[in-house]
Amino acid sequence: MEHNPRKLIGIIIGIVFFVLIIIFGFNRFGRFIDGPHITAINLQEYSTIQENPIIIEGSLANTSRLNINGVSTSINDDFSFRRIIVIPTGNSIIEIDMYDTFNNHRQYQYYVSYVGEDKEYSSTLIEAHNKQLEENQEAQENTQEALST
Repeated sequence: MEHNPRKLIGIIIGIVFFVLIIIFGFNRFGRFIDGPHITAINLQEYSTIQENPIIIEGSLANTSRLNINGVSTSINDDFSFRRIIVIPTGNSIIEIDMYDTFNNHRQYQYYVSYVGEDKEYSSTLIEAHNKQLEENQEAQENTQEALST
């Protein structure tokens, strides 16, 4: 087997060209290989929340669709997002689902604990209806008293 310098230079140039094509392809299309992911977010894993509602803000990469706790959330042109979420007292899970243009899916889960008290407005429908009936009844009694005097 004879090693011709011309043949050896051709093989070396071919290998270098092939490596350059691979590097170019990865730099150009590597974002599709990585899939959707969060680059920054204001939530911490296993955090304790003092105030309710909480504002979730962050930035994404390679993401075309975003759902937070099953609710579709808009993504700005700079791949940032912002969502206001009301969580109940106790432990909660905030699920962030992301999809890219090829429908690749990635999910993040943040476990948070709200230690504050629920506001007065966070009642059941029956409790709210009963409260409204009581207020209406008091208003009618006050109106009748005002008309009788």
